[in-house]
Amino acid sequence: MLVAVCCCVSLLSLLSVEASAESPDWVLEAIRDATLEPGALHYFHGVHRDCPLVDADAERIIEQALGRNGIEPRHLARSRELSDHLFVDLWVSCVERTGNFVYVIDTYLALHSPLDGKRLFIAQRFGRFGAGDRASILQSMRESVDSAVSAYLQANRAR
Repeated sequence: MLVAVCCCVSLLSLLSVEASAESPDWVLEAIRDATLEPGALHYFHGVHRDCPLVDADAERIIEQALGRNGIEPRHLARSRELSDHLFVDLWVSCVERTGNFVYVIDTYLALHSPLDGKRLFIAQRFGRFGAGDRASILQSMRESVDSAVSAYLQANRAR
């Protein structure tokens, strides 16, 4: 009985879990130092082929979050296109299980290393993970991107 209760509690905790809390001061300082244009933010995204959504869904969510907050969205066609600009990096992975999906949403504010082009995540993870249908994944994506944009705004408020 105890095992069944533990399993149910564990499964319920997966419904949509936030990976980070309020941004610490050092994270806000790193974001502020990496921001070249406070009124604009680049973005790059990817959606795994097993997810019940497409890249256009991710693009729409990012652009809406930025637009709602008065930030000009600038899409990067390739992740290394503008390595000197801070960007929102959003990746969604899914696995289908009995009609629902287990998903991980990785969202960061990032730069690219000028040495090797690898992404440098300069802030904490703003992602989510959970289990649910397409609507659940989209809502978690919105929350994840909103958290990253909120940290970006908080970091650049004094500019």
